[in-house]
Amino acid sequence: MKVNLDVPIYKQGKDKPYCGYVAMRMVMAHYGTLFKSNLAIIRAINKQLRHILPKHKRPGYYAMGLALFALQQGYDVEVITYNRQLYTKDIIHVTNKIKQLAYVNKIPLDFKWREDEVNLIRNFIKPGGRLQIKIVTKEDLLQYLANKNPVILAVQTDAIWDNRRADKHFVVLRGFDGKNFIINDSNSYHDDVAKVTPDDLMYAIHNNFGYVLAIKPKKK
Repeated sequence: MKVNLDVPIYKQGKDKPYCGYVAMRMVMAHYGTLFKSNLAIIRAINKQLRHILPKHKRPGYYAMGLALFALQQGYDVEVITYNRQLYTKDIIHVTNKIKQLAYVNKIPLDFKWREDEVNLIRNFIKPGGRLQIKIVTKEDLLQYLANKNPVILAVQTDAIWDNRRADKHFVVLRGFDGKNFIINDSNSYHDDVAKVTPDDLMYAIHNNFGYVLAIKPKKK
């Protein structure tokens, strides 16, 4: 299979930690929801979710914050994750919303970040966001592309750009050329578009809690 979706490229600016916001801007632009600048989408996400997170927190730094924003914008949103700091094997592959919420409500809130994450997860699941708790596969990514859906991926950078810094980063999966995956990268120090082997991309995803955000317009 070969596919290369028409996803515009926006850059986050040097030393600007806004990759999540800019990734969302790219995906929404693909579907026709346009924000005139990075600042516009940053303000929109922060304002829309400020009742869930403390004012000093930036919801665009959280994969679940981005997912919740897209859901509240009227999109159909599916998240695949196996964040080992939140989920155990007992909840893997459980898709029932009530059981998921019951599990999430029992997650120990012994760290502040867990409380923030749990609040986002609850607010995502309740109105109809779909959460798949499992290890994402290459086949999952190919299926999203076959359905013409670009995907936001949370990755660890050292696996893709072969550097020693293992930074956490959001990129947009836009295609597959039959051999390598094609991603849009907002980082101003990286090329706009990169080709990444399936092994390297899966390693990069799994070393950043395995978050995959698939966003598409709801069926009318």
